[in-house]
Amino acid sequence: TVSYHKSYKIVNNLYTNKSYVLYQCGTPVPSDIPKDAHHLFLPVPHQGGVAVTETPQIPGLEVLGLRSEILSIIGDPSYVGSPCVNLNMDNGVTKVVHNPDDPWNTLWVDDATQSWITSYPDALILRGPMSAGDGSRELVLAASLERTAVATFDWIGLYASLYNLEAMANEIVMETEERYICSANNARELSKDIAPNEKVSILWAAHFSGIGWSVAECPAWDSAYMCE
Repeated sequence: TVSYHKSYKIVNNLYTNKSYVLYQCGTPVPSDIPKDAHHLFLPVPHQGGVAVTETPQIPGLEVLGLRSEILSIIGDPSYVGSPCVNLNMDNGVTKVVHNPDDPWNTLWVDDATQSWITSYPDALILRGPMSAGDGSRELVLAASLERTAVATFDWIGLYASLYNLEAMANEIVMETEERYICSANNARELSKDIAPNEKVSILWAAHFSGIGWSVAECPAWDSAYMCE
């Protein structure tokens, strides 16, 4: 959630119970709220770029025209699906913090990340929901925990708040949700007269190295979300 005040806004991540004060560049740091009540005080629009640690963070930045803000990918770059970000990594525009020879070495990742932030002291590291995100330049997002496409897409509002692009984000979200709902309604209407035994079955699965196949079930206990 985001609450707006005279010269600042407060972003609350309800998943992680962390909040961030974003005050307008050129205005003083808000003095009417206790400093220890929020994790981060940051002038906006943010300048200094970001490092992403989860691939779902990339589309939210790209759709707002902020791809150039992605200075680094912290993690395995093979999971990045954006052709433009892949090109930027190939050209060295976007740095990669990853050790392919020892990808699960968290101590190496922590040291390399610290070295990176030393080189880019004004940058933000966008952490995922499983991270504590306690660093002085870290901001935690939880889009990957959402269980519907529409709810996941709504997280572009957080990226927008960092750059004062809320008006653009609201328009994009509204238009995208309208198209999504329209497509869902059309599919429902076109398939309503198809007999159950004639409907096409879809297998939704993913293969994880060293683990095997993970196959989704529908309906499940939360099928209202997972089977949208």
